[in-house]
Amino acid sequence: MDDADRMRFLLANLVQQKQILEGKIALTEQEIRRKENKIHLMQFPPVRTDRDPASMFSLIKEKCAELTQLQNAITIQETNRESSDSGLSQGCDKHLTQLKRQRTTAYANLEHLRSLLCPIRLLPAELLAEIFTLSSDPMGNACLSNPILAVTHVCSSWRNIAIHKSELWSSLKLEPGHFTTRLHGVIPLAGLWLGRSGNHPLRLFFQPEFGSMDAPDIFLQLIRLYTPHFARWKDIFFEYGSFPGTPELFSDIPQNASLPRLE
Repeated sequence: MDDADRMRFLLANLVQQKQILEGKIALTEQEIRRKENKIHLMQFPPVRTDRDPASMFSLIKEKCAELTQLQNAITIQETNRESSDSGLSQGCDKHLTQLKRQRTTAYANLEHLRSLLCPIRLLPAELLAEIFTLSSDPMGNACLSNPILAVTHVCSSWRNIAIHKSELWSSLKLEPGHFTTRLHGVIPLAGLWLGRSGNHPLRLFFQPEFGSMDAPDIFLQLIRLYTPHFARWKDIFFEYGSFPGTPELFSDIPQNASLPRLE
C-alpha cells in the first residue's frame, strides 16, 4: 500500500469515525432533551393536582356570596350618599370607591376560578401537545400570524407545552411575500423556529421574491442559519435562481458530508 492509498484509507476511516461520533452525539442530545422536557413538565404542569372540582365549586360559591355582599354594601352606600349632606358625601365617596374596587377584584377572582374548571384545563400535557401538532400547519410559515405563535400567547401552560414540542418548530415555509421587506423580521423568526426545533428532522421550503432588493440577502442569511444543521435536513426545497453568492451557497457543507435523514 503506497502513501496515497494509505492517506485515502485514513481519511475514509476518519470520516467514518466522525459519522459514528455525530450519531452518538445526536442520540445523547435527544436523551438530554427528553429528560429536560420531562423535568420541565413536572415543574410546570398544565393542571395542578389540588384543583379538585368539589373544592373549586365551594370556592366559587364563597366568591359569589362575597360579590353579593359587596353589591349590597355598594347599594346602601350609594343611597346614604344621596341622602347625606355635602360634608359627609366626601367620606361616602371614598368608601364607595373602595367597595367598587373590592367588587372588581372579587369578580376577577371569580372568573379565574370558573376558568379553572374549563374541560380543556383538565387535559394532560402530552395530549395537549398532540392537539397542537395536529392543528398546526405541516409547513409552518414564519410570521406573527402563525397558529403556533398564537398558542404560545394563550397562557403560560400552553406556552411551555408548545415551546418544548420540537416537532411544532421543525418545519418552515417561506414564500415570496416573506422576502419583500425586512420589516417582517424573517431572520429572527427563523432563528426562533430553529432554536425550538431541538434535534427534530427539518423540513424547509424557501422560495424568495426575485423582484425584491432584500430577497438575496435574506435568502443567504437563511441558508447560513440552517447550513450547520444539514445533518437534520429531511425535506428541503430551495429556489434561489442566480442570486449573487450562490456558487458559495453551500460551501460550508463538506463534500463527503452525510445527510442521513434527507428524503
